[in-house]
Amino acid sequence: MTMNSLAKRLFSSRLYPVHFLVIPKSGCTFVKNLIWTLDTGQPYEHPKRIHRQDAKFARASEMGLQDADIAKLDFAFTAIRNPLDRFFSLYLDKVAGQGRKRFIPLYQTLVDGHGLKPDPKSQDDHTYNCEVLIDWLEANIGGATELPLNPHLSLIHISE
Repeated sequence: MTMNSLAKRLFSSRLYPVHFLVIPKSGCTFVKNLIWTLDTGQPYEHPKRIHRQDAKFARASEMGLQDADIAKLDFAFTAIRNPLDRFFSLYLDKVAGQGRKRFIPLYQTLVDGHGLKPDPKSQDDHTYNCEVLIDWLEANIGGATELPLNPHLSLIHISE
């Protein structure tokens, strides 16, 4: 089994047949909190920081499941967030908020090379910054930016 196998990437409940493939910015915080509560019987004390506990979650591979086993499971679901909510979550966390200090250099890239206003003071400033981010995301999805494509940055991309 390779390190990149589905079974290694799936978070699993230790007590219930629940397996979750993390897709960043698509409800993973909620689902990880749900699995934590199912397994421990109590909610995690800092729900927004559940990702700090990744090492404590089971992986499907630990339960003897392999990619072929997972593909045969009867039920599957995905969480799809409202694209507008998802975009504002990205902007507020990774560009305007504290996530810019702990994440890839998106904020600095946008300030240095794309005209992002580093200290937005008004709704118009934030609107302008959102337009800068949208333009940059479009170029990033097409592979034409300074930073590689990253799941946290990609919105839903539909090709014809």
